[in-house]
Amino acid sequence: MFVKSDHFNADEITGSFFIRYHGVWRASPNVHVSCTVENVARGKPASQSSTDGSNNADLAVDGEKGTSVPEGQCTLTNAETGPWWQVDLGRDWPVSTVRVLNRGDCCGRLLQNFEVRIKGEWQSWESSEICGTPYDQKPANGQSITVDCRRPIVGRHVRIQLPERSDTDVLSVCEVEVFPGLGCPAGYVVHGGICYKPNETPMTHADAQATCQEDGGTLAMPRHRHTNQFLTDTAIREDTQSDYWIGLSNQNESWAWRDGNLLCGFRGWGAGMPSTSNSCAVLRLDGNWKDEPCEATAKFFCQVQTAVDLATVGYQPYGGAFLSAFLIETTFEEAKVACDQFGGGRLAQPTTKEFNDRLMSVAGEASADGSFWIGLKMYEDFWSWSDGTPSETSYSSWAPGEPSGEGCVTTTPAGEWSVKDCDETAFYVCQIGDESLCEMEPHTTVRCGGKVSGSFGHISSPGYGQHLNIPADLDCEWKITVPTGMVIKFTVEDFQMGPNGFLEIFDFCPYGRSVKILSGSVESSLDITNNAHEAFLEFSSNGLQITHGFNISYRGIYYFHQ
Repeated sequence: MFVKSDHFNADEITGSFFIRYHGVWRASPNVHVSCTVENVARGKPASQSSTDGSNNADLAVDGEKGTSVPEGQCTLTNAETGPWWQVDLGRDWPVSTVRVLNRGDCCGRLLQNFEVRIKGEWQSWESSEICGTPYDQKPANGQSITVDCRRPIVGRHVRIQLPERSDTDVLSVCEVEVFPGLGCPAGYVVHGGICYKPNETPMTHADAQATCQEDGGTLAMPRHRHTNQFLTDTAIREDTQSDYWIGLSNQNESWAWRDGNLLCGFRGWGAGMPSTSNSCAVLRLDGNWKDEPCEATAKFFCQVQTAVDLATVGYQPYGGAFLSAFLIETTFEEAKVACDQFGGGRLAQPTTKEFNDRLMSVAGEASADGSFWIGLKMYEDFWSWSDGTPSETSYSSWAPGEPSGEGCVTTTPAGEWSVKDCDETAFYVCQIGDESLCEMEPHTTVRCGGKVSGSFGHISSPGYGQHLNIPADLDCEWKITVPTGMVIKFTVEDFQMGPNGFLEIFDFCPYGRSVKILSGSVESSLDITNNAHEAFLEFSSNGLQITHGFNISYRGIYYFHQ
């Protein structure tokens, strides 16, 4: 992989990256990287102590970055004592930082000694909290000033205030951006309401745990598939070769997490793992776990609980998860981004009837007749949740006549699901955290061929595990699709067939480039990687009855995992 270091001053970057694969430079699909969390002040109601001409308070929350007062790009008060500007965020948010853009045409020094104050709905400004400290430096014309609150302050109203110096003071701001946060320590990134940090210094498992405890945390515990994928993606950005300790170890012949809970539900073990001789686990760059001696050294991930109770900022609990409905009409992709930008959340995934009922209760409190995006979308002819889980492995609540075609899924007021064009708009429900400590591993089985999509799954021969003979002269074809930008890694879990039966893996299309032909008895830990995000598998019993069969898992991986 070729990497060029550079520095950019931007809130978001869109572009592609290049990877050298088998001697050929390949461009990735366009990726969009947001460098900040959501600005929750944009477009919200604003007011100020007075208004000079047409330079009203709304100009500071319009999303524009012009800095000229004469051109109507910034707010401006009349000359007065202690002028202020404020915004109503519409709900309580844990405010972490506030960014203020100063006027650029002249007079930037007049913003000196401003302070940012935050208060709740029924709180007075006299009892409000100050974010950080007053800005006592002399601001330059057009300067963007970021005020760090040092810890999240929960509140609905944010005010920019000048001290009461004289009756000739004026206040002008060109844009005010308010960014919420859950209070992760420096260097940590939030996902699913938990703060995570990669540590690049190899240590033993015990020393890694001790290092995490210095931050008040523990080694990371990827109990769920989406967390495991998040840590894998984070590791790849840091290092494309190393393994990372996680907080999983063999205790009294049972694998358990650092908090004492036994391993249950989702298991990320690679083929043939765990062995019987090692007692600690690492996360590998293909997303699988491998057991290692605890005395070995490896890099590691720490996790720390966030400083903010989500219940104090409008999120409602369900099991171990928190849900919040947002009455902002967005497209499906915009809703996904909005959920991710606060707390590392995701569009809600109601995988049980009880969860769906709770979700509809939360949504119904916000709007009795609105439709809300949930995290279900058609990917390559199959329905899949946003974290890659195939929807056919879990509960569904389709309305009559649904699913009616390709698209994304919204809820109806009756709690049923309806398909909608992903570019249309709807309200949305975000989920932070997981309903349960155990996530059951889906087992995607197609009886004899078909289309399968998602980030992972299994393909089995007809009747596998049911002690059934495979019929003679049986031919099956599967098409497997993972997200664009990935290739497919197959792992043979079990493969026992007669000498004439075979399974062949192709790239792109049937009878295209053959990647591998399997027959007879195959080693159970064999890995096979194709060259594209699509693959075709052809199986033939070739005139014989086969009494055993095969079971093969697949997972989408980035090119450079190989």
